[in-house]
Amino acid sequence: MSLCRVLPIRFLVSNVFAVQSERTVIVDAGMPGHAKAILRRLAGWGIGPDDVSLILLTHGHLDHFGSAAELRRLTGAPIAIHPLEAPALRAGRNPTIIPRGNFARLLRPIFQHRRVAPCQEDLLVAAGQRLESFGVPGELIATPGHTAGSLSVWLPESGEQGAGELIAGDLLMGGGLGGYVTPRQPRLPYFYDDRDVTLASIKKILSLAPRRVYVGHGGPLDAADIRRAFGTLTRRASEGDRT
Repeated sequence: MSLCRVLPIRFLVSNVFAVQSERTVIVDAGMPGHAKAILRRLAGWGIGPDDVSLILLTHGHLDHFGSAAELRRLTGAPIAIHPLEAPALRAGRNPTIIPRGNFARLLRPIFQHRRVAPCQEDLLVAAGQRLESFGVPGELIATPGHTAGSLSVWLPESGEQGAGELIAGDLLMGGGLGGYVTPRQPRLPYFYDDRDVTLASIKKILSLAPRRVYVGHGGPLDAADIRRAFGTLTRRASEGDRT
């Protein structure tokens, strides 16, 4: 199995990741209008459009699929998403999002009503899907809770000395204010469908013993910090619903 590396591309609203090995998989696509900036960042790492083999979306929220269609046009790479998340991509808008706390309620109108041109996926993927055929040694893991079809990318040969890293979409977030305050502090996201399912998915990713967890907002998170926080996450979630 070939080693790979995760290359974070940070934007104001959300993070995009390039996973580079024999080829490059882009994980999530950011907001609308980010495609050319993503490719400029890739070029700085010596990665060209023809090196991109897949545009993989962790879930169907617009801040993660907003530039997917443009990236596909510029790279020729297919777009992949879970079947439960595909309707949002095809509609070009978020499904109903459930805010957790007053700050999330303030954000909800911004994200709920924004639209992008509808986009048809090329591939439907689910847990267990291997990425070797796209040139990356990794596997998709089901991590529902934020949304029903959320996926994480497990990269067992990534990181320092191949210690293992994971890209978790919005299963967790780092810090507050979209990751600008204490970005490496693990916490539950501002929006999620089901708290108990989210916590079960966090427990699942910890069972893989990743060294580092990359998230869509803030981060990256040290797995040891997630473990330390995990015992209080249920209480924090309950408190967060009231703040």
